[in-house]
Amino acid sequence: MRYFQTDSFDTRLYFYEPNPLFSDIKWQRYYGNGMVTTGLINWKLTQWLLGEIEYSFNYLFKRIIKKSEIERGMHPIQNTHKVAVQLMVRF
Repeated sequence: MRYFQTDSFDTRLYFYEPNPLFSDIKWQRYYGNGMVTTGLINWKLTQWLLGEIEYSFNYLFKRIIKKSEIERGMHPIQNTHKVAVQLMVRF
């Protein structure tokens, strides 16, 4: 679990997050005032099949809106959920 509080997008923080193997960026940026909870579970189903599940919950107490979002008419999001499932087969 991580708590973050920044004054602007320019003072954003970067956190390293565990992601499933061979997936996207492991460094995530956060700004505003909020908290993030992330969990990653790995298991070996059989000798040749591996599985991974990642869950992330991001809750923003106070969100800083960027100028580009205002120009595009975007509304601030208070919280997000992210789930990733991966199965790997070994030959």
